[in-house]
Amino acid sequence: FFSVAQGWRSHSDQDRKLRAKDRAPETVLGSKSSRTSCHEDSLRSEFSQSQRDKTNMAESGRHFDPKNGGRGGSGPAETAANHELSHQSLDVGGDRGGPQKRTLTNTFKGQEHSVSASSTLLSRLLEEQSVPVLDKTSLNLLSNLKLDEKMQPDEVAKQVDAIKQLVSQIQSSYKVLTNQETNLKRARKLLHEGHQSLNAKETELREVVTFMKKNGNQGQLSALHESLGSSNNQDSKDSKSDIPPQKGSEFSSREEFETLKKQVSLYKRLVEAHMGDNSNQAGGKKRPDVAATVQSPVKAELQRITRNVESYKVEIKKLLDRIEAEQEMMQQVYEMQGKLKKDKDQFVKAQQALTKEQTKVKEARKRNDKMRTQLERDRTQLERERTSIKKKEEDLKGDRARQKKKEEEIQSDKKAVDHERSQLKKELKKLDKEKDKLEDEHKKIDSERKKVRQEKERLKKDVQKANSAKERIEKERAKADQECTNAQKRKDKVLQEIQKAQSEEKKKRQELKEIEETKIKLKAELEQLKKEKRKMEKRPNKSPVQKQQAQKQSSSDETELTGL
Repeated sequence: FFSVAQGWRSHSDQDRKLRAKDRAPETVLGSKSSRTSCHEDSLRSEFSQSQRDKTNMAESGRHFDPKNGGRGGSGPAETAANHELSHQSLDVGGDRGGPQKRTLTNTFKGQEHSVSASSTLLSRLLEEQSVPVLDKTSLNLLSNLKLDEKMQPDEVAKQVDAIKQLVSQIQSSYKVLTNQETNLKRARKLLHEGHQSLNAKETELREVVTFMKKNGNQGQLSALHESLGSSNNQDSKDSKSDIPPQKGSEFSSREEFETLKKQVSLYKRLVEAHMGDNSNQAGGKKRPDVAATVQSPVKAELQRITRNVESYKVEIKKLLDRIEAEQEMMQQVYEMQGKLKKDKDQFVKAQQALTKEQTKVKEARKRNDKMRTQLERDRTQLERERTSIKKKEEDLKGDRARQKKKEEEIQSDKKAVDHERSQLKKELKKLDKEKDKLEDEHKKIDSERKKVRQEKERLKKDVQKANSAKERIEKERAKADQECTNAQKRKDKVLQEIQKAQSEEKKKRQELKEIEETKIKLKAELEQLKKEKRKMEKRPNKSPVQKQQAQKQSSSDETELTGL
Protein backbone atom coordinates (compact mmCIF):
# COMPACT_ATOMS: atom_id res chain seq x y z
CA PHE A 1 0.00 0.00 0.00
CA PHE A 2 2.88 2.38 0.85
CA SER A 3 4.58 1.71 -2.48
CA VAL A 4 1.34 2.31 -4.37
CA ALA A 5 0.79 5.67 -2.60
CA GLN A 6 4.38 6.79 -3.29
CA GLY A 7 4.01 5.75 -6.94
CA TRP A 8 0.86 7.83 -7.30
CA ARG A 9 2.60 10.84 -5.70
CA SER A 10 5.62 10.52 -8.05
CA HIS A 11 3.30 10.20 -11.08
CA SER A 12 1.40 13.35 -10.07
CA ASP A 13 4.70 15.29 -9.63
CA GLN A 14 5.97 14.14 -13.04
CA ASP A 15 2.70 15.12 -14.72
CA ARG A 16 2.85 18.56 -13.09
CA LYS A 17 6.43 19.12 -14.36
CA LEU A 18 5.52 18.02 -17.89
CA ARG A 19 2.51 20.35 -17.93
CA ALA A 20 4.73 23.27 -16.77
CA LYS A 21 7.15 22.57 -19.66
CA ASP A 22 4.41 22.24 -22.28
CA ARG A 23 2.55 25.38 -21.15
CA ALA A 24 3.35 28.43 -23.33
CA PRO A 25 4.07 31.87 -21.75
CA GLU A 26 0.91 33.86 -21.32
CA THR A 27 0.84 37.35 -22.90
CA VAL A 28 -2.83 38.31 -22.69
CA LEU A 29 -4.08 39.42 -19.27
CA GLY A 30 -7.37 38.07 -17.96
CA SER A 31 -10.27 40.08 -16.63
CA LYS A 32 -10.23 41.63 -13.15
CA SER A 33 -13.06 39.38 -12.01
CA SER A 34 -11.13 36.18 -12.86
CA ARG A 35 -7.99 37.52 -11.14
CA THR A 36 -9.76 38.40 -7.94
CA SER A 37 -11.70 35.08 -7.89
CA CYS A 38 -8.45 33.12 -8.20
CA HIS A 39 -6.87 35.17 -5.43
CA GLU A 40 -9.85 34.58 -3.17
CA ASP A 41 -9.84 30.83 -3.96
CA SER A 42 -6.12 30.63 -3.12
CA LEU A 43 -6.69 32.40 0.22
CA ARG A 44 -9.62 30.19 1.12
CA SER A 45 -7.75 27.03 0.05
CA GLU A 46 -4.64 27.83 2.15
CA PHE A 47 -6.67 28.23 5.34
CA SER A 48 -9.10 25.36 4.71
CA GLN A 49 -6.26 22.81 4.68
CA SER A 50 -6.52 22.19 8.42
CA GLN A 51 -10.21 21.30 8.11
CA ARG A 52 -9.49 18.95 5.21
CA ASP A 53 -6.70 17.28 7.18
CA LYS A 54 -9.21 16.81 9.99
CA THR A 55 -11.70 15.07 7.65
CA ASN A 56 -8.91 12.97 6.09
CA MET A 57 -7.82 11.86 9.56
CA ALA A 58 -11.42 10.93 10.41
CA GLU A 59 -11.74 8.86 7.24
CA SER A 60 -8.40 7.08 7.77
CA GLY A 61 -9.22 6.31 11.43
CA ARG A 62 -6.61 8.61 13.10
CA HIS A 63 -7.18 11.42 15.66
CA PHE A 64 -6.77 15.07 14.69
CA ASP A 65 -3.78 16.79 16.33
CA PRO A 66 -3.67 20.59 15.72
CA LYS A 67 -0.18 20.89 17.24
CA ASN A 68 1.21 18.56 14.59
CA GLY A 69 -0.30 20.55 11.69
CA GLY A 70 -3.46 18.42 11.60
CA ARG A 71 -1.58 15.20 10.86
CA GLY A 72 -2.69 13.04 13.72
CA GLY A 73 0.14 12.40 16.20
CA SER A 74 2.60 9.52 16.21
CA GLY A 75 0.02 6.72 16.12
CA PRO A 76 0.63 3.35 14.45
CA ALA A 77 -1.89 4.11 11.68
CA GLU A 78 0.16 7.07 10.30
CA THR A 79 2.15 6.27 7.15
CA ALA A 80 5.17 7.90 5.51
CA ALA A 81 3.24 8.64 2.31
CA ASN A 82 0.49 10.51 4.20
CA HIS A 83 3.14 12.45 6.15
CA GLU A 84 4.83 13.65 2.96
CA LEU A 85 1.52 14.53 1.31
CA SER A 86 0.44 16.63 4.31
CA HIS A 87 3.80 18.49 4.27
CA GLN A 88 3.39 19.25 0.59
CA SER A 89 -0.07 20.68 1.17
CA LEU A 90 1.15 23.08 3.91
CA ASP A 91 4.42 24.33 2.34
CA VAL A 92 4.68 27.78 0.70
CA GLY A 93 6.37 27.76 -2.74
CA GLY A 94 6.72 29.65 -6.01
CA ASP A 95 4.14 31.52 -7.96
CA ARG A 96 3.14 28.80 -10.48
CA GLY A 97 3.56 25.30 -9.04
CA GLY A 98 3.58 23.72 -5.62
CA PRO A 99 1.28 24.43 -2.70
CA GLN A 100 -1.27 26.68 -4.41
CA LYS A 101 -2.12 23.93 -6.90
CA ARG A 102 -2.30 21.38 -4.13
CA THR A 103 -4.62 23.56 -2.04
CA LEU A 104 -6.87 24.39 -5.00
CA THR A 105 -7.19 20.74 -5.94
CA ASN A 106 -7.96 19.87 -2.33
CA THR A 107 -10.76 22.46 -2.15
CA PHE A 108 -12.28 21.16 -5.35
CA LYS A 109 -11.78 17.62 -4.10
CA GLY A 110 -13.59 18.43 -0.83
CA GLN A 111 -16.57 20.26 -2.35
CA GLU A 112 -16.89 20.06 -6.14
CA HIS A 113 -15.78 16.46 -6.68
CA SER A 114 -17.92 14.88 -3.96
CA VAL A 115 -21.01 16.78 -5.15
CA SER A 116 -20.45 15.97 -8.84
CA ALA A 117 -19.71 12.29 -8.18
CA SER A 118 -22.76 11.84 -5.97
CA SER A 119 -24.99 13.74 -8.42
CA THR A 120 -23.81 11.62 -11.37
CA LEU A 121 -24.38 8.41 -9.41
CA LEU A 122 -27.88 9.48 -8.34
CA SER A 123 -28.75 10.64 -11.86
CA ARG A 124 -27.75 7.20 -13.15
CA LEU A 125 -29.89 5.54 -10.51
CA LEU A 126 -32.85 7.78 -11.41
CA GLU A 127 -32.42 7.01 -15.12
CA GLU A 128 -32.22 3.25 -14.52
CA GLN A 129 -35.55 1.49 -14.70
CA SER A 130 -36.59 -0.61 -11.72
CA VAL A 131 -36.38 -4.22 -12.85
CA PRO A 132 -38.92 -6.40 -10.99
CA VAL A 133 -37.81 -9.89 -10.01
CA LEU A 134 -41.10 -11.42 -11.21
CA ASP A 135 -43.02 -9.80 -14.10
CA LYS A 136 -46.58 -10.64 -15.18
CA THR A 137 -45.22 -13.08 -17.75
CA SER A 138 -43.10 -14.92 -15.17
CA LEU A 139 -46.05 -15.07 -12.75
CA ASN A 140 -48.22 -16.51 -15.53
CA LEU A 141 -45.50 -19.08 -16.22
CA LEU A 142 -45.44 -20.06 -12.55
CA SER A 143 -49.22 -20.42 -12.46
CA ASN A 144 -49.24 -22.52 -15.66
CA LEU A 145 -46.50 -24.95 -14.53
CA LYS A 146 -48.11 -28.40 -14.32
CA LEU A 147 -46.08 -31.62 -14.65
CA ASP A 148 -48.18 -34.81 -14.88
CA GLU A 149 -47.39 -38.38 -15.92
CA LYS A 150 -49.89 -38.12 -18.80
CA MET A 151 -48.09 -35.18 -20.39
CA GLN A 152 -46.29 -35.70 -23.67
CA PRO A 153 -42.49 -35.20 -23.91
CA ASP A 154 -42.97 -32.10 -26.12
CA GLU A 155 -45.11 -30.42 -23.45
CA VAL A 156 -42.62 -31.39 -20.73
CA ALA A 157 -39.78 -29.86 -22.81
CA LYS A 158 -41.79 -26.64 -23.21
CA GLN A 159 -42.36 -26.48 -19.43
CA VAL A 160 -38.62 -27.03 -18.81
CA ASP A 161 -37.70 -24.25 -21.28
CA ALA A 162 -40.16 -21.93 -19.54
CA ILE A 163 -38.57 -22.71 -16.16
CA LYS A 164 -35.09 -22.01 -17.60
CA GLN A 165 -36.26 -18.64 -18.99
CA LEU A 166 -37.74 -17.74 -15.60
CA VAL A 167 -34.50 -18.66 -13.78
CA SER A 168 -32.41 -16.58 -16.23
CA GLN A 169 -34.81 -13.63 -15.81
CA ILE A 170 -34.54 -13.84 -12.00
CA GLN A 171 -30.73 -14.00 -12.22
CA SER A 172 -30.54 -10.94 -14.51
CA SER A 173 -32.89 -8.94 -12.27
CA TYR A 174 -30.85 -10.00 -9.21
CA LYS A 175 -27.67 -8.72 -10.88
CA VAL A 176 -29.33 -5.40 -11.71
CA LEU A 177 -30.59 -5.04 -8.14
CA THR A 178 -27.13 -5.79 -6.68
CA ASN A 179 -25.55 -3.17 -8.98
CA GLN A 180 -28.17 -0.62 -7.92
CA GLU A 181 -27.55 -1.43 -4.25
CA THR A 182 -23.77 -0.92 -4.60
CA ASN A 183 -24.32 2.36 -6.47
CA LEU A 184 -26.70 3.56 -3.73
CA LYS A 185 -24.14 2.75 -1.03
CA ARG A 186 -21.45 4.70 -2.89
CA ALA A 187 -23.81 7.64 -3.44
CA ARG A 188 -24.75 7.74 0.25
CA LYS A 189 -21.09 7.71 1.24
CA LEU A 190 -20.25 10.55 -1.17
CA LEU A 191 -23.26 12.58 -0.01
CA HIS A 192 -22.20 12.16 3.61
CA GLU A 193 -18.69 13.38 2.76
CA GLY A 194 -20.11 16.37 0.86
CA HIS A 195 -22.32 17.20 3.83
CA GLN A 196 -19.31 17.15 6.15
CA SER A 197 -17.39 19.44 3.77
CA LEU A 198 -20.35 21.85 3.66
CA ASN A 199 -20.50 21.90 7.47
CA ALA A 200 -16.79 22.75 7.52
CA LYS A 201 -17.34 25.74 5.17
CA GLU A 202 -18.24 28.14 8.00
CA THR A 203 -15.00 27.50 9.87
CA GLU A 204 -13.00 27.93 6.63
CA LEU A 205 -14.60 31.33 5.99
CA ARG A 206 -13.83 32.44 9.54
CA GLU A 207 -10.18 31.49 9.04
CA VAL A 208 -10.11 33.49 5.77
CA VAL A 209 -11.50 36.54 7.61
CA THR A 210 -8.88 36.30 10.38
CA PHE A 211 -6.13 35.94 7.79
CA MET A 212 -7.34 39.03 5.92
CA LYS A 213 -7.51 41.00 9.19
CA LYS A 214 -3.92 40.09 9.94
CA ASN A 215 -2.79 41.17 6.45
CA GLY A 216 -4.76 44.45 6.73
CA ASN A 217 -7.09 43.96 3.72
CA GLN A 218 -10.04 45.85 5.26
CA GLY A 219 -11.56 46.94 1.89
CA GLN A 220 -11.58 43.38 0.57
CA LEU A 221 -12.94 42.16 3.91
CA SER A 222 -15.97 44.52 3.79
CA ALA A 223 -16.72 43.55 0.17
CA LEU A 224 -16.40 39.86 1.05
CA HIS A 225 -18.78 40.35 4.02
CA GLU A 226 -21.34 41.94 1.73
CA SER A 227 -20.97 39.33 -1.01
CA LEU A 228 -20.84 36.24 1.22
CA GLY A 229 -23.50 37.21 3.78
CA SER A 230 -26.21 34.95 2.43
CA SER A 231 -23.86 31.99 1.98
CA ASN A 232 -22.63 32.27 5.61
CA ASN A 233 -26.21 32.19 6.86
CA GLN A 234 -26.95 29.15 4.75
CA ASP A 235 -23.73 27.42 5.85
CA SER A 236 -24.53 28.09 9.51
CA LYS A 237 -27.92 26.45 9.00
CA ASP A 238 -26.28 23.47 7.31
CA SER A 239 -23.61 23.16 10.00
CA LYS A 240 -26.26 22.95 12.73
CA SER A 241 -27.83 19.85 11.18
CA ASP A 242 -25.79 16.73 11.92
CA ILE A 243 -28.25 14.45 10.09
CA PRO A 244 -26.71 12.76 7.00
CA PRO A 245 -28.02 14.15 3.69
CA GLN A 246 -31.10 12.62 2.13
CA LYS A 247 -31.98 12.28 -1.55
CA GLY A 248 -31.61 15.66 -3.36
CA SER A 249 -28.85 17.10 -1.09
CA GLU A 250 -26.30 16.94 -3.91
CA PHE A 251 -28.47 19.31 -5.96
CA SER A 252 -28.65 21.86 -3.10
CA SER A 253 -24.86 21.75 -2.65
CA ARG A 254 -24.42 22.23 -6.41
CA GLU A 255 -26.70 25.28 -6.28
CA GLU A 256 -24.72 26.65 -3.33
CA PHE A 257 -21.52 26.23 -5.31
CA GLU A 258 -23.04 28.20 -8.21
CA THR A 259 -24.22 30.95 -5.81
CA LEU A 260 -20.69 31.17 -4.40
CA LYS A 261 -19.36 31.69 -7.91
CA LYS A 262 -21.90 34.47 -8.52
CA GLN A 263 -21.00 36.13 -5.20
CA VAL A 264 -17.29 36.00 -6.08
CA SER A 265 -18.02 37.70 -9.42
CA LEU A 266 -20.01 40.36 -7.52
CA TYR A 267 -17.03 40.85 -5.17
CA LYS A 268 -14.78 41.34 -8.23
CA ARG A 269 -17.09 44.04 -9.56
CA LEU A 270 -16.99 45.85 -6.20
CA VAL A 271 -13.18 45.75 -6.22
CA GLU A 272 -13.11 47.11 -9.79
CA ALA A 273 -15.49 49.93 -8.82
CA HIS A 274 -13.38 50.75 -5.75
CA MET A 275 -10.21 50.85 -7.83
CA GLY A 276 -11.91 53.06 -10.44
CA ASP A 277 -13.03 55.57 -7.77
CA ASN A 278 -9.52 55.76 -6.32
CA SER A 279 -8.05 56.40 -9.76
CA ASN A 280 -10.56 59.23 -10.43
CA GLN A 281 -9.85 60.88 -7.07
CA ALA A 282 -6.15 60.59 -7.64
CA GLY A 283 -6.48 62.25 -11.07
CA GLY A 284 -8.15 65.29 -9.45
CA LYS A 285 -5.64 65.82 -6.63
CA LYS A 286 -2.42 63.94 -7.42
CA ARG A 287 -0.18 63.71 -10.41
CA PRO A 288 -0.60 60.76 -12.88
CA ASP A 289 2.90 59.46 -12.23
CA VAL A 290 2.11 59.16 -8.50
CA ALA A 291 -1.12 57.22 -9.29
CA ALA A 292 0.87 54.94 -11.54
CA THR A 293 3.40 54.27 -8.79
CA VAL A 294 0.55 53.50 -6.36
CA GLN A 295 -1.22 51.12 -8.77
CA SER A 296 1.92 49.43 -10.16
CA PRO A 297 2.29 46.79 -7.35
CA VAL A 298 -1.45 46.07 -7.57
CA LYS A 299 -1.25 45.58 -11.35
CA ALA A 300 1.81 43.34 -11.00
CA GLU A 301 -0.05 41.29 -8.41
CA LEU A 302 -3.11 41.05 -10.66
CA GLN A 303 -1.04 40.11 -13.71
CA ARG A 304 0.66 37.34 -11.77
CA ILE A 305 -2.73 36.10 -10.56
CA THR A 306 -4.20 36.15 -14.10
CA ARG A 307 -1.30 34.08 -15.36
CA ASN A 308 -1.83 31.56 -12.61
CA VAL A 309 -5.62 31.55 -13.14
CA GLU A 310 -5.45 30.62 -16.82
CA SER A 311 -2.94 27.87 -16.06
CA TYR A 312 -5.03 26.67 -13.12
CA LYS A 313 -8.22 26.45 -15.22
CA VAL A 314 -6.70 23.75 -17.42
CA GLU A 315 -4.86 22.03 -14.60
CA ILE A 316 -7.86 21.94 -12.26
CA LYS A 317 -9.88 19.93 -14.79
CA LYS A 318 -6.98 17.55 -15.38
CA LEU A 319 -6.33 17.22 -11.66
CA LEU A 320 -10.02 16.54 -10.99
CA ASP A 321 -9.98 13.75 -13.57
CA ARG A 322 -6.78 12.38 -12.04
CA ILE A 323 -8.26 12.62 -8.53
CA GLU A 324 -11.28 10.62 -9.66
CA ALA A 325 -8.97 7.93 -11.06
CA GLU A 326 -6.87 8.00 -7.86
CA GLN A 327 -9.97 7.67 -5.69
CA GLU A 328 -11.12 4.67 -7.71
CA MET A 329 -7.65 3.14 -7.39
CA MET A 330 -7.67 3.80 -3.64
CA GLN A 331 -11.05 2.13 -3.33
CA GLN A 332 -9.68 -0.87 -5.21
CA VAL A 333 -6.65 -0.92 -2.87
CA TYR A 334 -8.92 -0.79 0.21
CA GLU A 335 -11.00 -3.62 -1.24
CA MET A 336 -7.82 -5.60 -1.91
CA GLN A 337 -6.70 -5.03 1.69
CA GLY A 338 -10.03 -6.32 2.96
CA LYS A 339 -9.74 -9.34 0.68
CA LEU A 340 -6.17 -9.98 1.91
CA LYS A 341 -7.35 -9.89 5.54
CA LYS A 342 -10.12 -12.32 4.71
CA ASP A 343 -7.62 -14.56 2.88
CA LYS A 344 -5.30 -14.50 5.93
CA ASP A 345 -8.15 -15.47 8.22
CA GLN A 346 -9.14 -18.23 5.85
CA PHE A 347 -5.49 -19.40 5.69
CA VAL A 348 -5.28 -19.60 9.49
CA LYS A 349 -8.56 -21.46 9.62
CA ALA A 350 -7.32 -23.78 6.87
CA GLN A 351 -4.11 -24.51 8.84
CA GLN A 352 -6.16 -25.39 11.90
CA ALA A 353 -8.41 -27.56 9.78
CA LEU A 354 -5.32 -29.28 8.31
CA THR A 355 -4.02 -30.21 11.75
CA LYS A 356 -7.40 -31.67 12.60
CA GLU A 357 -7.51 -33.49 9.30
CA GLN A 358 -4.03 -34.96 9.83
CA THR A 359 -5.20 -36.58 13.05
CA LYS A 360 -8.26 -37.82 11.22
CA VAL A 361 -6.03 -39.20 8.43
CA LYS A 362 -4.00 -41.22 10.92
CA GLU A 363 -7.15 -42.75 12.30
CA ALA A 364 -8.43 -43.30 8.78
CA ARG A 365 -5.25 -45.20 7.84
CA LYS A 366 -5.89 -47.69 10.60
CA ARG A 367 -9.41 -48.08 9.37
CA ASN A 368 -8.14 -48.49 5.81
CA ASP A 369 -5.89 -51.38 6.85
CA LYS A 370 -8.89 -53.16 8.30
CA MET A 371 -10.96 -52.31 5.26
CA ARG A 372 -8.34 -53.69 2.86
CA THR A 373 -8.57 -57.16 4.35
CA GLN A 374 -12.33 -57.00 4.12
CA LEU A 375 -12.08 -55.72 0.53
CA GLU A 376 -9.94 -58.70 -0.49
CA ARG A 377 -12.60 -61.03 0.87
CA ASP A 378 -15.25 -59.05 -0.96
CA ARG A 379 -13.24 -59.25 -4.20
CA THR A 380 -13.19 -63.05 -4.11
CA GLN A 381 -16.92 -63.07 -3.48
CA LEU A 382 -17.45 -60.58 -6.32
CA GLU A 383 -15.47 -62.77 -8.73
CA ARG A 384 -17.71 -65.71 -7.87
CA GLU A 385 -20.76 -63.54 -8.41
CA ARG A 386 -19.36 -62.34 -11.75
CA THR A 387 -19.01 -65.93 -13.01
CA SER A 388 -22.60 -66.66 -11.99
CA ILE A 389 -23.76 -63.44 -13.68
CA LYS A 390 -21.95 -64.43 -16.90
CA LYS A 391 -23.76 -67.78 -16.91
CA LYS A 392 -27.07 -66.02 -16.37
CA GLU A 393 -26.28 -63.64 -19.25
CA GLU A 394 -25.60 -66.59 -21.58
CA ASP A 395 -28.93 -68.16 -20.54
CA LEU A 396 -30.65 -64.85 -21.23
CA LYS A 397 -29.10 -64.71 -24.70
CA GLY A 398 -30.52 -68.18 -25.46
CA ASP A 399 -33.96 -67.14 -24.21
CA ARG A 400 -33.81 -64.01 -26.37
CA ALA A 401 -33.00 -66.11 -29.46
CA ARG A 402 -36.00 -68.35 -28.72
CA GLN A 403 -38.22 -65.34 -28.28
CA LYS A 404 -37.03 -63.97 -31.64
CA LYS A 405 -37.95 -67.27 -33.34
CA LYS A 406 -41.40 -67.21 -31.74
CA GLU A 407 -41.91 -63.64 -32.86
CA GLU A 408 -40.92 -64.58 -36.43
CA GLU A 409 -43.45 -67.45 -36.38
CA ILE A 410 -46.16 -65.09 -35.12
CA GLN A 411 -45.37 -62.64 -37.90
CA SER A 412 -45.56 -65.42 -40.53
CA ASP A 413 -48.98 -66.47 -39.11
CA LYS A 414 -50.13 -62.86 -39.32
CA LYS A 415 -49.05 -62.71 -42.97
CA ALA A 416 -51.00 -65.93 -43.74
CA VAL A 417 -54.13 -64.55 -42.07
CA ASP A 418 -53.78 -61.31 -44.05
CA HIS A 419 -53.47 -63.37 -47.26
CA GLU A 420 -56.65 -65.28 -46.40
CA ARG A 421 -58.45 -62.02 -45.72
CA SER A 422 -57.45 -60.66 -49.13
CA GLN A 423 -58.70 -63.86 -50.83
CA LEU A 424 -62.05 -63.73 -49.01
CA LYS A 425 -62.44 -60.10 -50.03
CA LYS A 426 -61.86 -61.07 -53.66
CA GLU A 427 -64.48 -63.84 -53.39
CA LEU A 428 -66.99 -61.40 -51.89
CA LYS A 429 -66.41 -59.06 -54.81
CA LYS A 430 -67.10 -61.93 -57.24
CA LEU A 431 -70.35 -62.82 -55.43
CA ASP A 432 -71.44 -59.19 -55.57
CA LYS A 433 -70.84 -59.18 -59.32
CA GLU A 434 -72.92 -62.39 -59.74
CA LYS A 435 -75.67 -60.85 -57.67
CA ASP A 436 -75.71 -57.82 -59.96
CA LYS A 437 -75.95 -60.10 -62.99
CA LEU A 438 -78.93 -61.99 -61.48
CA GLU A 439 -80.67 -58.72 -60.77
CA ASP A 440 -80.18 -57.67 -64.39
CA GLU A 441 -81.67 -60.98 -65.56
CA HIS A 442 -84.64 -60.52 -63.23
CA LYS A 443 -85.25 -57.11 -64.79
CA LYS A 444 -85.18 -58.66 -68.25
CA ILE A 445 -87.74 -61.32 -67.18
CA ASP A 446 -90.05 -58.60 -65.89
CA SER A 447 -89.82 -56.79 -69.20
CA GLU A 448 -90.70 -60.04 -71.04
CA ARG A 449 -93.70 -60.56 -68.75
CA LYS A 450 -94.99 -57.15 -69.71
CA LYS A 451 -94.64 -58.05 -73.37
CA VAL A 452 -96.63 -61.34 -72.84
CA ARG A 453 -99.42 -59.46 -71.09
CA GLN A 454 -99.58 -57.02 -73.96
CA GLU A 455 -99.84 -59.96 -76.38
CA LYS A 456 -102.64 -61.50 -74.25
CA GLU A 457 -104.65 -58.33 -74.45
CA ARG A 458 -104.07 -58.17 -78.15
CA LEU A 459 -105.22 -61.80 -78.48
CA LYS A 460 -108.35 -61.07 -76.50
CA LYS A 461 -109.11 -58.30 -78.89
CA ASP A 462 -108.52 -60.70 -81.76
CA VAL A 463 -110.90 -63.24 -80.18
CA GLN A 464 -113.55 -60.60 -79.93
CA LYS A 465 -112.96 -59.76 -83.54
CA ALA A 466 -113.17 -63.47 -84.40
CA ASN A 467 -116.48 -63.86 -82.55
CA SER A 468 -117.85 -60.91 -84.45
CA ALA A 469 -116.55 -62.43 -87.62
CA LYS A 470 -118.21 -65.84 -86.82
CA GLU A 471 -121.60 -64.46 -87.44
CA ARG A 472 -120.38 -63.16 -90.72
CA ILE A 473 -118.72 -66.47 -91.43
CA GLU A 474 -121.86 -68.47 -90.65
CA LYS A 475 -123.74 -66.31 -93.01
CA GLU A 476 -121.04 -66.57 -95.52
CA ARG A 477 -119.74 -70.15 -94.77
CA ALA A 478 -119.74 -71.13 -98.24
CA LYS A 479 -117.70 -68.19 -99.16
CA ALA A 480 -115.36 -68.18 -96.14
CA ASP A 481 -114.63 -71.89 -95.33
CA GLN A 482 -111.09 -71.45 -96.29
CA GLU A 483 -110.83 -68.30 -94.17
CA CYS A 484 -112.20 -70.15 -91.09
CA THR A 485 -109.73 -72.98 -91.41
CA ASN A 486 -106.95 -70.45 -91.67
CA ALA A 487 -108.24 -68.58 -88.62
CA GLN A 488 -108.42 -71.83 -86.58
CA LYS A 489 -104.82 -72.60 -87.52
CA ARG A 490 -103.77 -69.15 -86.41
CA LYS A 491 -105.66 -69.63 -83.18
CA ASP A 492 -103.95 -72.93 -82.49
CA LYS A 493 -100.55 -71.40 -83.09
CA VAL A 494 -101.30 -68.53 -80.71
CA LEU A 495 -102.46 -70.94 -78.01
CA GLN A 496 -99.29 -72.95 -78.38
CA GLU A 497 -97.22 -69.79 -78.01
CA ILE A 498 -99.16 -68.83 -74.85
CA GLN A 499 -98.56 -72.27 -73.33
CA LYS A 500 -94.85 -72.04 -74.13
CA ALA A 501 -94.63 -68.59 -72.52
CA GLN A 502 -96.37 -69.87 -69.35
CA SER A 503 -93.99 -72.84 -69.12
CA GLU A 504 -90.99 -70.50 -69.54
CA GLU A 505 -92.31 -68.26 -66.75
CA LYS A 506 -92.55 -71.24 -64.37
CA LYS A 507 -88.97 -72.27 -65.17
CA LYS A 508 -87.66 -68.74 -64.55
CA ARG A 509 -89.51 -68.54 -61.22
CA GLN A 510 -87.89 -71.81 -60.13
CA GLU A 511 -84.46 -70.48 -61.17
CA LEU A 512 -85.00 -67.29 -59.16
CA LYS A 513 -85.95 -69.33 -56.09
CA GLU A 514 -82.80 -71.42 -56.48
CA ILE A 515 -80.67 -68.26 -56.83
CA GLU A 516 -82.14 -66.81 -53.63
CA GLU A 517 -81.49 -70.09 -51.79
CA THR A 518 -77.87 -70.07 -52.97
CA LYS A 519 -77.52 -66.46 -51.77
CA ILE A 520 -78.81 -67.40 -48.32
CA LYS A 521 -76.41 -70.37 -48.18
CA LEU A 522 -73.46 -68.18 -49.24
CA LYS A 523 -74.30 -65.60 -46.57
CA ALA A 524 -74.45 -68.32 -43.90
CA GLU A 525 -71.12 -69.72 -45.08
CA LEU A 526 -69.55 -66.24 -44.99
CA GLU A 527 -70.71 -65.72 -41.41
CA GLN A 528 -69.29 -69.12 -40.44
CA LEU A 529 -65.97 -68.19 -42.07
CA LYS A 530 -65.89 -64.88 -40.16
CA LYS A 531 -66.61 -66.67 -36.88
CA GLU A 532 -63.87 -69.22 -37.58
CA LYS A 533 -61.47 -66.43 -38.44
CA ARG A 534 -62.22 -64.66 -35.14
CA LYS A 535 -61.70 -67.91 -33.29
CA MET A 536 -58.38 -68.36 -35.10
CA GLU A 537 -57.28 -64.88 -34.03
CA LYS A 538 -58.33 -65.47 -30.42
CA ARG A 539 -56.67 -68.92 -30.17
CA PRO A 540 -53.03 -69.24 -28.96
CA ASN A 541 -50.17 -70.15 -31.27
CA LYS A 542 -50.96 -73.34 -33.22
CA SER A 543 -48.66 -76.20 -33.89
CA PRO A 544 -47.44 -76.78 -37.49
CA VAL A 545 -49.82 -79.82 -37.85
CA GLN A 546 -52.83 -77.73 -36.92
CA LYS A 547 -51.68 -75.02 -39.34
CA GLN A 548 -51.54 -77.58 -42.19
CA GLN A 549 -55.04 -78.85 -41.33
CA ALA A 550 -56.37 -75.29 -41.28
CA GLN A 551 -54.74 -74.58 -44.65
CA LYS A 552 -56.33 -77.75 -46.12
CA GLN A 553 -59.71 -76.77 -44.71
CA SER A 554 -59.40 -73.27 -46.18
CA SER A 555 -58.35 -74.68 -49.59
CA SER A 556 -61.32 -77.11 -49.62
CA ASP A 557 -63.69 -74.27 -48.69
CA GLU A 558 -62.25 -72.18 -51.49
CA THR A 559 -62.84 -74.98 -54.04
CA GLU A 560 -66.44 -75.40 -52.86
CA LEU A 561 -67.04 -71.66 -53.14
CA THR A 562 -65.56 -71.58 -56.64
CA GLY A 563 -67.78 -74.51 -57.64
CA LEU A 564 -70.83 -72.70 -56.40
